[in-house]
Amino acid sequence: YVQIEQQQFERADSAVTSLAGYAGGKTPTDGGDFVCYDGGPHDYTTLGHGEVTQVTVKDAAQVAALASDFFASFQGPDGARQRPDPFNMGPPYRSLIGLPGGATSPMYTVFEDANVHKMELRPSTGGSDDDEINVVWVYDSTAFPFWPAEVYHQLHCNSFMNEGMPYAASCAFRPNARPPARPPPLRLASRACARSLT
Repeated sequence: YVQIEQQQFERADSAVTSLAGYAGGKTPTDGGDFVCYDGGPHDYTTLGHGEVTQVTVKDAAQVAALASDFFASFQGPDGARQRPDPFNMGPPYRSLIGLPGGATSPMYTVFEDANVHKMELRPSTGGSDDDEINVVWVYDSTAFPFWPAEVYHQLHCNSFMNEGMPYAASCAFRPNARPPARPPPLRLASRACARSLT
C-alpha cells in the first residue's frame, strides 16, 4: 500500500503510514505488549492472528482506493477468487479486513462496493478462521487490534516475484529499513521477539 499512499494519496515518504503486522487474533495472556513472527506464547500463529497491513486514512475516498486495490489483488474466476501467493496457506494467511465495528462499520459498505467479483465477506469473531478460497474475513479492529510486526518485516520490497504477486517489486522506498514515523510510541516487537533483526 506504500505506492497507493505515495501516488494516490500524494504522501511524502516521511508521511507514509503503511505498517506490516498481525491482527484478528488474541492478546498475549502473559502481559506482554507484543506479537512475534515466531516466538513462543507471542507467536502470531499461536494467537490466531493473520498477516495484515495497517494504513491510516483520512476520508472515504482513501478507504475506497485501498478497498479497490485489495480486491483487485485476488485472481481467478468469480466464485473461486484467491490470493496470488499460493505457497502461503493456512489460517495465518487467510484474507481479512479489520474495521472499527467490523461489518457494522460505516466503512464496510465501501468494501462491499469494491468487491466487484462478489467474494464472500464473512464476519469473524477472531482467532484462527480458516483460509478459504473466495472468502474474506471481516473482523472488528477495536476488539481485535493491530499488532505491529518486527522491524525486519517493515517496508520490504517484493523479492519473491515467482510467487505470482500481481504488483511490481519496488525497493526504492525503504528508509533505512525502519517503519514510518508515528505519533506516540509504536509497539514494535523487535526488541522482545527471539528472531529480531533490528
